[in-house]
Amino acid sequence: MYRGLQDVRERLDLLDEDILYQLRKRSRYKQNPSLYQTATEGEASFLQIALSTLEDHHEAIGRYDFPDQRRITPSSGKGSIIKRKLPAEAGIDTSIHIDISGEIIKFYTDSLSKLCAEGDEPFTHGETVACDALTILLLNERISFGKYVAQSKIDKDRSLLDITDRDELTERLRNYKREEEVLSRAQSIAVANGLNHGIAYDFFKWIIDTTIHLEVDYIFESRARLGNSRV
Repeated sequence: MYRGLQDVRERLDLLDEDILYQLRKRSRYKQNPSLYQTATEGEASFLQIALSTLEDHHEAIGRYDFPDQRRITPSSGKGSIIKRKLPAEAGIDTSIHIDISGEIIKFYTDSLSKLCAEGDEPFTHGETVACDALTILLLNERISFGKYVAQSKIDKDRSLLDITDRDELTERLRNYKREEEVLSRAQSIAVANGLNHGIAYDFFKWIIDTTIHLEVDYIFESRARLGNSRV
């Protein structure tokens, strides 16, 4: 899997580039609010259908066979059509699941008013929702890597497991130099590709903060499970 924190960070940098590309692509289309609405209660929106269909594709080619990968939408139940050897170790406690999908979808859809022009163009709905679905999966993968970051920090400093105050643990986990590097890099890539640097900053500031919250949740849950194993 991933060999230490530096290996994880290299993967995060690649994901950042993918996210920024998708945001630039999405900014070409109007907000298209009808994609996120339903006619009746309990009905799936166009976005929900696109997410489920995309994850069905990923499931079919084996993505969710890996213990660290989880779907946002419910599984189709069909499973993978290919078989391959999986890593013996996941590198994290795969029994810990922190669901951030609702937060991601809300933040993303709320941000479209800043990213895109007003209006609804039905002839672009297909391209728009395909971009939406992929961006949401990239955001989910990017933030979920916080579990690897948290585990790397635990392995380096076991005293993190002794901290019971959330604010104190949050401060211990923050690496402000790295955060500034991520924000600066995101803004530079955005400007070079015609995307507003302020939008890039807001997106990646939220990504960083949400990732830190996930790291805290992961460490708290790790401590709880270690405590239960000693009973």
